[in-house]
Amino acid sequence: MICGMLGIVLLASAVVVLAQTPAKETLSLAPAVTLQEALSLAEQYVEKQKIDTSRHFLESIRLVYIPDNPKGEKQWVVTWTLKTPSDGGQIFILVKMDKSLSKSGGL
Repeated sequence: MICGMLGIVLLASAVVVLAQTPAKETLSLAPAVTLQEALSLAEQYVEKQKIDTSRHFLESIRLVYIPDNPKGEKQWVVTWTLKTPSDGGQIFILVKMDKSLSKSGGL
């Protein structure tokens, strides 16, 4: 009987604690910058920085998580690849969710 009463008291305490715990924010999988925005920003960046993509074609746009980031931040990677096979030669434009851009790779 005492065990039963103790169980009820513990259960009631747990319910009170749960009721007072603030709800966690829902994690959104949707990026702050859309794919279309990322492509437009990357194309503007290529033009403004005078990056020669004449020997390349737009191969892909993918959303990736930034490694070693505790916040789980993501960024778009817009990739141009050489039309003629060669070692290297890819151009990567990185588009972060704050709309900052940088270039990686390339000739």
